[in-house]
Amino acid sequence: MESWLLDSQAREPEGSPATRLDGPLVGELAMDTLGPGAATQAPVVVEDGVRVSGGPMLHDVLPIVTAGSSMVDLRSEMTASISLSQGKCTKVVAVPEMPKKTTKESFRERKKGVLVLVSHTDRQSLSMASQAVASMFALALLLGAFASIPHSVESIGVCYGMSANNLPAASTVVGMFKSYGINSMRLYAPDQAALQAVGGTGVNVVVGAPNDVLSALAASPAAAASWVRNNIQAYPKVSFRYVCVGNEVAGGATQNLLPAMQNVQGALASAGLGHIKVTTSVSQAILGVYSPPSAGAFTGEADAFMGPVVQFLARTGGPLMANIYPYLAWAYNPSAMDMRYALFTAPGTVVQDGAYGYQNLFDTTVDAFYTAMGKHGGDGVKLVVSESGWPSGGGQAANPANARIYNQYLINHVGRGTPRHPGGIETYVFSMFNENQKDNGVEQNWGLFYPNMQHVYPISF
Repeated sequence: MESWLLDSQAREPEGSPATRLDGPLVGELAMDTLGPGAATQAPVVVEDGVRVSGGPMLHDVLPIVTAGSSMVDLRSEMTASISLSQGKCTKVVAVPEMPKKTTKESFRERKKGVLVLVSHTDRQSLSMASQAVASMFALALLLGAFASIPHSVESIGVCYGMSANNLPAASTVVGMFKSYGINSMRLYAPDQAALQAVGGTGVNVVVGAPNDVLSALAASPAAAASWVRNNIQAYPKVSFRYVCVGNEVAGGATQNLLPAMQNVQGALASAGLGHIKVTTSVSQAILGVYSPPSAGAFTGEADAFMGPVVQFLARTGGPLMANIYPYLAWAYNPSAMDMRYALFTAPGTVVQDGAYGYQNLFDTTVDAFYTAMGKHGGDGVKLVVSESGWPSGGGQAANPANARIYNQYLINHVGRGTPRHPGGIETYVFSMFNENQKDNGVEQNWGLFYPNMQHVYPISF
């Protein structure tokens, strides 16, 4: 969500009976409709559920539109005075408690919803109104309003890559996940320090069985049982979500993929851990056709091993994980694609596919995967985006500004889903840190943070 800094210059729109919010106005307004970089100097007035002065279209972003003379929004710790007319919200005025400091930074630290400070007179009158006890009906409507909002944070995790010699201690990294509200972590291998640190924190973990153990896991159920015992059962406090067997397995190694997945799934079931689903992570390059999405298909080479993998996932209830990088698709041939289509900033539909319009390459690719899986009996298999991001350096259009735009749009977007598959898309941003032991160029520059834990660019979860 982006920050809108509000000032004290209230303006009433012509021909509208909008209520003015006078006095010092400083705050942060959660929004996802206009994207990173947006800013306004107008206060916010809402009537009939629609913004009439300042800010974005609030009916898309406010979590507080409900009945009752007043209520407390638990997400942003503010009191909101609500006016209703025939069951519709006609005015919303939100008043938080005055923070100890009213700087731009203090509000960003709160990372809450909508904050609007009004004049002392208005504060007094609204404070009196807020003392009324909301009815049970109003509370029920409030809960319903929260339930109706896309909770993108719940769909977002971050990949914790370790190809670097200068990263913080795992316990510190887990603390960063918690402090930034990142609820899911992808580990590429069962790192002992990371698993010990994340246990008991409530952070969900996708743990990888790396490519170099696939042949052993495929050859022996006993080897798979040993791997599960040492890397899953040994950490009973960890909230394991998936075991990802292999990452972008290609070539001759694909013959080991399905047997390894089957043996790990069997070992988990035997250990009473069948709720931890087994999956694998594939490259977007296995799509031979991705546009239009209705024609999505795997390459001929991928068809040979993906058919059985998809059928296994359909039987066991596991998802398919896919690494989706619009940047790489664009950068391969920049002249063939408008970068805005890859960056989530295209002004309108780029690909019309029957009744479905696609405005960004991310959605196009996700739905192409669904079509390709459907051709192998995988209509009920969920797609999880195991990696996505934009580099901040090392290549064409790889800079912090574009990386911030892409990743903030991604975070805001995935809670809503794609044209063909509405609903949250579980997605893992790549990556937590810049990693200096990867190849030179963009490979070293996918991080949200530098190894010193400073932001590469501002981002909000």
